[in-house]
Amino acid sequence: MVELLVVIAIIAILAGGMFLVLRPATLFAKARDSRRFSEIAELNKAIATAVIDQKFVLVDVASPGNPSTGSLVSTGGGWVFYNPGSNGDLSSYISQLPKDPTNTGVLVYWYAATTSAWELNTILEAPDNCSKAVNDGGNSGTSCTTAADCGINGAAMPVDTCRYEVGTSLSII
Repeated sequence: MVELLVVIAIIAILAGGMFLVLRPATLFAKARDSRRFSEIAELNKAIATAVIDQKFVLVDVASPGNPSTGSLVSTGGGWVFYNPGSNGDLSSYISQLPKDPTNTGVLVYWYAATTSAWELNTILEAPDNCSKAVNDGGNSGTSCTTAADCGINGAAMPVDTCRYEVGTSLSII
């Protein structure tokens, strides 16, 4: 009986150690960031294709839109504001506009445009992904080293840090 208790204790200690090594919060943050990369890339590709096919007419967007302030419809009235083209609209390429996995606070997607270019942004949560924000070619994300730098865990979002940017002009937002 004592041997069984020793074995159970050893298994519990090993399981606790694995829990600390795996860092579930970090794994969940990485999973959310992976979804962010995928959704932003899909939306960027849909906008680019729709512009080429004349189904998406860019308009000046004075203040960036995001899913917390706009709807998810892809026909022109959603958080990605545009005028439908002569051949249709964005819904031919994406059925619904995405929203950030958390969609709260600074963790939202952002869209802004001029009449000739657009930019999509997202804030990255996982510190391991900060290099992607730094190296995306945009004008922000150059000083992200920790989650707190990114405005995560209740910290205020610093200007121009930890934003991952895609689009045709990465200086609109």
